[in-house]
Amino acid sequence: MSSYKNLKNLTGKNKGIIKYENGEVVICEWLDNRGFPKPFHSDLSFVQLRILKKNECKTNDVSKEIDFKKVVYNKNDDVSKLQGKSGTVYDLEYGITVIVPDDWN
Repeated sequence: MSSYKNLKNLTGKNKGIIKYENGEVVICEWLDNRGFPKPFHSDLSFVQLRILKKNECKTNDVSKEIDFKKVVYNKNDDVSKLQGKSGTVYDLEYGITVIVPDDWN
């Protein structure tokens, strides 16, 4: 398994989608913050966990990777822009999946 200091280091992107083991989905910018974003009131806090990649694969439609009813944070209404977007899916430890559309920064 490969270890990364933050999600930007893992994905090369500033934002994306995090799907937690319980199914909750967070769509946000993570920039250079360490750890994983979790909703806290109306904002995000970052939980400090090591980022260990187990697997990485491509998908033709990132919207098929998440349950839209389980989106708990989507400040910029990015969920409406996911249909038909290709991207990369990263399976991490702790049952966490990170999904990054190819055309996001």
